[in-house]
Amino acid sequence: MAIAGALSSIVGGVTGMMQASYQAKVANMNADIAQENADLASTKSEIDAQESDNQTAALIGEQESAQAASGVTISGKSQILTRKAARFVGAGDRMKLIQGGQIERYNFLTQKANFKAEAAAAKISGISSLIGGVLGAAGGLSGSMSSTSTATATPYKYIPRPVPKPAALPAALGYSGLNPLIRPRTSFSH
Repeated sequence: MAIAGALSSIVGGVTGMMQASYQAKVANMNADIAQENADLASTKSEIDAQESDNQTAALIGEQESAQAASGVTISGKSQILTRKAARFVGAGDRMKLIQGGQIERYNFLTQKANFKAEAAAAKISGISSLIGGVLGAAGGLSGSMSSTSTATATPYKYIPRPVPKPAALPAALGYSGLNPLIRPRTSFSH
């Protein structure tokens, strides 16, 4: 009977270890996916920024063509300022796209770190489960062996014996069998 309990404890520990190992592998896979997503976020923001640059260049080209077609010189102050403003807006769009990609990358890298921590915790939990199962089995076996053995001698040299206490305080102290903490009230004075 004790062996079955010990075996059950070991199987429980091994099962806990296997389950924690599975959870650690899943968490590590999720960490790898988060890293891939972080890399993709960076690449996507760079591609979007390049596309924005191309759109800005096309807009500036259209502005120059429109200015030249209207008969005004493209080297005039207002024409130059118009194209400069378009470049400024385009640069702002580019920065927003890159910053958005960096934020998205950071979020994925944070997820990766969380998944790695989860994997480490699962591994520790599995080891703890295995150790607990083995120790539980060892404790069950030693407890069952000691319970079947017969007692040969007491390990104590001196066994204390209780000393009886008096049922009431002695009358010589002025108390009759009443509780000494409760004193009768004689009168109330204001």
